[in-house]
Order: sequence, then C-alpha cells, then structure tokens
Amino acid sequence: MVTAIHRPTWLSVDLDAATHNLQAIRRWTKAKKVYAVLKANGYGLGAVQLAQAFETTAAADAFVVSNLDEALELRQAGIVRPIWVLGAWGYEDLDLFIKNKIVITVPSLDWLQHLPILSGQLMLSLAIDTGMTRIGFDQADQIAAAKQLIDQNPQLSLFSVYTHFATADESGEQSQHYFDMQLQRWHDLVDRQGFDPDLFSMANSATCIWHAGDPRISFAAIRPGQLISGVNVSNGDLPMPRDLQLEKVLGLYTELADVRFVKKGQALSYGATQTMPQDGYVGTMPFGYNDGWLRRMQGSSVLINQKKMPILGRITMDQTMVLLDQKYPLGTRVTLIGKDGPEEITLESVAAYSHTIVDEIQTTLAPRIKRIYTGDLAEVIGANNG
Repeated sequence: MVTAIHRPTWLSVDLDAATHNLQAIRRWTKAKKVYAVLKANGYGLGAVQLAQAFETTAAADAFVVSNLDEALELRQAGIVRPIWVLGAWGYEDLDLFIKNKIVITVPSLDWLQHLPILSGQLMLSLAIDTGMTRIGFDQADQIAAAKQLIDQNPQLSLFSVYTHFATADESGEQSQHYFDMQLQRWHDLVDRQGFDPDLFSMANSATCIWHAGDPRISFAAIRPGQLISGVNVSNGDLPMPRDLQLEKVLGLYTELADVRFVKKGQALSYGATQTMPQDGYVGTMPFGYNDGWLRRMQGSSVLINQKKMPILGRITMDQTMVLLDQKYPLGTRVTLIGKDGPEEITLESVAAYSHTIVDEIQTTLAPRIKRIYTGDLAEVIGANNG
C-alpha cells in the first residue's frame, strides 16, 4: 500500500515520549533487561523508527517481533541488538535466522528433535505454555529433554526461557486465580530444570504494570509492547499506577477537505442511515475505514476548534463527514486522537466506543497514513528523511 504523503491525514509519533516510557517501565519493574516488543510495525507506530530511537538511547536491550520479515526489516535498517521472533517457525528459513543472528522460538520438543543440519549457530527462545495454549512446552520431562539437546549441541545457543500470561490485564477473582495458576505452573515446570535465571522472560506489558511487586515473577527480562504508547493496556479495567508517569506517544489528525451547507432532513452517506438534524454545515474529512476508522465509529466525535463534534452517517472507505457548529475554512485541523486545547480524545476512549482493545485500534491504522516523527530523537536518527 502506498503511503499517502500528499493527503492531509497523518499520525504523529513522539519518539522522545516512547523512549521515556520504555525507560520509566524499566525503573518501575527494576528489570535487568528490556526487550521492546515491536511486532505489527511497532503497534502501528513504526518499528524501524522506534528501534532506532531505543538503540540510540540504549533504552532497549533487544527487540521482539512476530515474524522473520519483521526481524529482517530491522536488520536491514541497521539495527544491531538482538532480535527475537515470537511466532512458531518452520525449518525452511533457518539459514536466514543464523545469517542475521535472529532468535527463533522453539514451540515444541518435536520441533527441536527434528532440526536439520545447521549452517552456523542458531539462537533459541524456549516457549513455556503455562495456560495460553498457543505454543510451547507444557510437560516438565519434555523441557528437560529440550534443555539437554540444547546443552549438548554447540550450534544451539539459548537466548531466553519465557511464558505469557492470559489474564494479567484483567480484574476480578477469576482472572487473578488464572494468573496465579499460570505462575504456579511456571514454577512447577521450570524451577528444577537448571536454567540460568537471567534467561527468564515472564512479564508482558500488563504484568509489568500490575504485577511488578510480585516476588514470584522474574523481571530478568521484560517484554513491554503496547505499553510503550503510554496507554492503559487493560482498557480501563485496572487503574494505572499514579507514580508510573507515562507519556502519550501518538496523535491522529486530518483536515477538512470540504465544507457545505446542508438543509435539515437531508440524508447523509451510504444507506441514508442518518439525516441532517438541522440546517447547518457538514465537513468532509479525507479519512475512512480503509485508514482504520471502522464503520462502527459512526456517531463518535472528533475535535475541531477545541470542541467535540459528532461524525454523521456511515463512515465510508476514504471519507467521513462531521457535523460542524459553524462554517470553517478548508484545511481546518481535525483531531481524531489527541488533544486540542482542554479537550482530548484518547486511544482508550476510541477503543471503548468501538467495543475493542487499544491494540486493535492502534494496529488497524493503515500504512497509507503518513507517520510524522517528533521529538529530539526524530532529528538524531533522521526519522522523517525518506
């Protein structure tokens, strides 16, 4: 998809704020190492630009992505710190993992037992399934067998032993019970295996925030992802700690491309689902569901001139209409996520209106929206030059 550099719709990404957040999370958790999760193009913010900022400032010790192509993109951009692919992977690309010094995840004993002859040293992360039931080892004897295979093969190097919590971002007795069950399962499976505890990686974003004081959890290496954006990753289910001062990283903006006077009762947009409530002005914005502002956002608000104004009619592929309180000149700025004077539309509020999570809203924002990087780090790494 071509980035629409000539269209007045843009995503603003503050690299200084993102770096501040990663450093604040390290302090909050007292983590020895921070592995910044930059999957899905850095949750839509730009994986390369975030990685360059975090590597320049030493805010991250390694980077975590979902697949090999995401990892190669970082390597090709000059990133030198370790890169770890979380997803299960076949054998066909092992040479690329080895050549580019990319960490591959071991999803099962069978995968490890059937490794083909290697062309060099392969770095591994051992997935421990404590209750997500996606990939990983769930039997202690198989973990022991895997460790023996790794220890006996000089071409295999263990980068991490990790797990992932399913309910770390949820409140309630049932969620806490499941979290405790996963923790106990981890210790039952791992404690007596003889692993170097510095290899343990247990804390994702939610675990970093709401379980940082739990002595049962290793903070040898944490994996913050969506939290880097400075948002509440529980979607308001759990309160953010007051003394964890995170900054908002992204803002989403467009401009009025058309303003017209419309008579009361005139139907608006596809399906004629809504009519003009009174004589007045309607603005059209160059932004639609192909940009990630999905049709379920009909009726939500945007900010214009420090005031909230409602979206009218169905959101279309490339354009969206808004009810104006007066006639505004073409090119007037519209805020979809961010502040305009005392008013603010947060990523969390957009997710709540859309009955989803902040991750979905942020990662759905399309590649065709141009990203503009701000802050001193943007100048240092030349984030907007190309």
